[in-house]
Amino acid sequence: MKKLIIVLTILYMISPLDLAPGPLDDIIVMILGIAFSSVVGDEKRKSPNKTR
Repeated sequence: MKKLIIVLTILYMISPLDLAPGPLDDIIVMILGIAFSSVVGDEKRKSPNKTR
């Protein structure tokens, strides 16, 4: 899941679609992508390990 978020973030940044003029939307998407990928990583670390 973490890799998917990073790939989607990169694809948006290199795509010609823009929701706002200039690099502002690219910066916002990049920050959100990094934040979401770190949240996904934290959830995996916090999940209890069922194998003993």
